[in-house]
Amino acid sequence: MRKTQKANFELHAEDVMVSPVVTISSKDTMQRAASVFLDKNISGAPVLNGGASPVGVLTKTDITHYERDHVACSSGGEDRGALRTLGALETIAQGIGFHAESEEDRVTEWMTPKLFSVKKETPLREVVKEMLKKRIHRVFVTENNGVVGVITAFDLIKVLDKTLEFKAGRNLGRSRAAKNKRR
Repeated sequence: MRKTQKANFELHAEDVMVSPVVTISSKDTMQRAASVFLDKNISGAPVLNGGASPVGVLTKTDITHYERDHVACSSGGEDRGALRTLGALETIAQGIGFHAESEEDRVTEWMTPKLFSVKKETPLREVVKEMLKKRIHRVFVTENNGVVGVITAFDLIKVLDKTLEFKAGRNLGRSRAAKNKRR
């Protein structure tokens, strides 16, 4: 979270966004995407075309749908149980999923072909309203048609925590001042 609050203390997207953003190429396989998600400990990433332009977003949910739709259940007993305990991301990333990945299983086939984004100057209140309205967990911050940051629901919880901490401190100070005034 950046410390560039505006003079009027209104937060904007650029004050909360996390940057740089981990991205996925539209040419990547689902196995490669799952590996990136695991290695970087992320749950979603913008998908970029050959250049730097975003063409969609891939999430853990998309990867889970991919795995579910490709379950062949051909492995038996012990192997299947072990795969189940690993989870979809791990099994795909390690190339030991319930199915054999084909070279045609590209990110573009499983991603959401829309990127929910805001500009850096967007007031944080608008960002929150948009995320609630669209029921999304993350929004990307763009500038000059490129992705420069991401704001997740967890980032918003951090802002809420700081706000509550600040208010609690102010209220504590007020109650102490009121006690001293009564004496």
